[in-house]
Amino acid sequence: FRIRAQRVLRPFVVNITLDVPDANPGDGRALTQSGNTSLRAAIMEAYAAAGTGLYVAITFDLPANTTLSIGVNPLGAVLGALPDLHGRILIAGPGSEQLTISRNPDAGDFRIFTAGPNSSVTIQDVSITNGRATGGTPDERLGGAIANFGTMSLARVAIFGNYAADSGGAIANMSYSSLTAHESSIYANEAVNQGGAIFNRGQAEIREATSISSNTAKTGGGIYNSEGGQLVINTASQIFANAATGNGLLEGRGGGIANFGGLVTITDAYIGFNTSLNEGGGLYSEGNAWLTNVNIEQN
Repeated sequence: FRIRAQRVLRPFVVNITLDVPDANPGDGRALTQSGNTSLRAAIMEAYAAAGTGLYVAITFDLPANTTLSIGVNPLGAVLGALPDLHGRILIAGPGSEQLTISRNPDAGDFRIFTAGPNSSVTIQDVSITNGRATGGTPDERLGGAIANFGTMSLARVAIFGNYAADSGGAIANMSYSSLTAHESSIYANEAVNQGGAIFNRGQAEIREATSISSNTAKTGGGIYNSEGGQLVINTASQIFANAATGNGLLEGRGGGIANFGGLVTITDAYIGFNTSLNEGGGLYSEGNAWLTNVNIEQN
């Protein structure tokens, strides 16, 4: 039989912490004017390659415990959000304790990553923080750290300290999209309305000891599974210490998980110490919810 090799664009290795653009997008090099590669330059080059079918890998050669501050260039000019992620992209860090990607507060509000329709994105071994989705359109108020309109896999990622003016304090997984998170930690995020950690309209799987903790929203303090959403939680994942804080109509429900019209399947997981002002401290469901071998306590 024959094995077809995957077409891979030359890996882009981020070697500077400065947020500066690609000097010549589309040339396949991802070099700034100084001849180095920034995260922005690498993503700009990936965007240029999106229609080619090439697989783009972005890695990092930076000192330990580095923070990439996104949105302002070295001269103080505001660049704003990173380009959207399109095509097939891997962003592979050295470890979530070694590399943090953060919005620069001086750049104004924006989320960190937006994965476009038909994209296939893997993000692994980084931390993502300080995203703020507060824009003028409905979609711009979803997903403080990440908005996924394609297919996304998160591996060994820490997502914390993000905010959405509507829903999905950390992540908004949109209709017809697919999200997988494994061996990751999503904590201390906030959404005004639904899903302090995750707002799901598509297909989402939380697995392999992923933890969702200390997130807040009016409804679905940890996760909000919307109509049409399919949520799977398994393999020792934990939903704990989240809070549904609203007290209005249909608010304050599902401190850990709120399911409104979707399908939830939970196996071999833990739901504990979540709170809600009204109903369902651990889980509130107005849809189909199937639980097998789930430890639910102190909600």
